[in-house]
Amino acid sequence: MNYLNALKTFVRLTEVGNFSRVARDFDIKPSTVSRHIADLEADLGIALFNRTTRNMTLTEGGRTFYKHVIGVLENLEEARESAIALNRAPRGVIRIAASPAFSSVFILPHLAKFRRENPEITIHLISTLTTPDLIAEQLDLAVVTGVLTDSSLMARKLMPHRYLACSVKPLGTPESIPEYRLDMAPGREWYITDGKGKMLGDCQIHPDGLLFNDEQAIMQACLANPELTGLIPGWLLQHSSCAETLHPVYPEHYFHPAQQEGFVWAVYPRKKTVSSKVRAFIDFLVAIVSG
Repeated sequence: MNYLNALKTFVRLTEVGNFSRVARDFDIKPSTVSRHIADLEADLGIALFNRTTRNMTLTEGGRTFYKHVIGVLENLEEARESAIALNRAPRGVIRIAASPAFSSVFILPHLAKFRRENPEITIHLISTLTTPDLIAEQLDLAVVTGVLTDSSLMARKLMPHRYLACSVKPLGTPESIPEYRLDMAPGREWYITDGKGKMLGDCQIHPDGLLFNDEQAIMQACLANPELTGLIPGWLLQHSSCAETLHPVYPEHYFHPAQQEGFVWAVYPRKKTVSSKVRAFIDFLVAIVSG
């Protein structure tokens, strides 16, 4: 038995709970996955999984074994990355997830520059409109927005994430909260703050119109329909060629999907040593966002 491969198979199977998925991820046969698990169980003298026709869960022994194995594999990867960093430039494949809007502004226009500076890194960029599961999807890094809730991840704050109500035709500042008009938004409930981050009373806005989860689609819809008002992230409006056409309807007020002000974050799995390729890309992002 190749013990290291068997351990990696066990960890991945614990994460995704599907033999066929693990086989695809590691480019091996499902029977090889089964053999790895059977060999481990024979070596340990215990069952690692409770199996039924519908699901599979770790046994008590399996949970104990997983807790220790995941630490061993992380330490091994950190040792490998640390040794590599001493002798050569960052290299390898980096899997990154980001929204189409963020990618179009801060990643895609700068790929050539990153490649010139890091020729041995291969980027696998996944566009997503949802918050990804970094472990299950085997991601090295993700760009997410809002208020962070997963304390198991490391995070680097990139910039504020707050929305402006925008339209081709500016409407002016409302005299009272009920006068806010929003036709399009990536969500139903919104809170409002002033330019200093102060919540404007206990007010909330509930758009009754069009709900889009793609912020670029909202921006394009506003451009094509001058009578509509939509919520667009300030950073997207600022770095878009549409900034001269779309105007903040209520320029002194910001909209948030939560009562706390959100940010754009670069998040990555918690490790003692961050891989050189991940560090290189985060540093690159910080430079682009700050520039």
